[in-house]
Amino acid sequence: MKILILNACHNQNIENLNVLLPNKSNIIHIRLQEQNILHCTGCMSCVWNMESMNPGYCILKDDMNFIYPTFIHSDLVILMTDIVFGGFSHQMKKIIDRLISALFTAPLKKRGLDVGHIMRYKKRPSIYAIGFQNKYNNETADTFTKYIENICTLWDVPYGNSLIYALDQDAESNNQLIQNTITEWKDTLA
Repeated sequence: MKILILNACHNQNIENLNVLLPNKSNIIHIRLQEQNILHCTGCMSCVWNMESMNPGYCILKDDMNFIYPTFIHSDLVILMTDIVFGGFSHQMKKIIDRLISALFTAPLKKRGLDVGHIMRYKKRPSIYAIGFQNKYNNETADTFTKYIENICTLWDVPYGNSLIYALDQDAESNNQLIQNTITEWKDTLA
């Protein structure tokens, strides 16, 4: 099982997530603060790059060149982010923006009452988002949960889930929530 952790949390006191993951997993843990990730310019060359006939490739040269293939070859991608106004931190938002254009096609596909991107690749990782708050807030937690649900629908992932890790709550309870969600994810593979 290949697991990619994209970590955009500023709190260094968070317990190492690796101990909560399944044994024998191939885990790549990337701290986004240590990466050189440029902002998407919206040039759409990744979608319409006809000069080099390489759609899906971003013209920006940065650490995303490692993240793209790692993301698509993972079974599970864990997005760890501080919650900012109910959404991602700016580091994680840069990743999300860049993944959308490089990994998905421009045409959209209708899914029920919604529409979503069509993946360039047949394999899609499951998405598990962990949002961190200093103090639990229902409204912010609901907004974050809905945001992750929308991303999982748009990306048509095999499994998507999220949870809120409130730093004012018991660490053991928070870790148990993470373990329960990962167990639920593993059960979907069976």
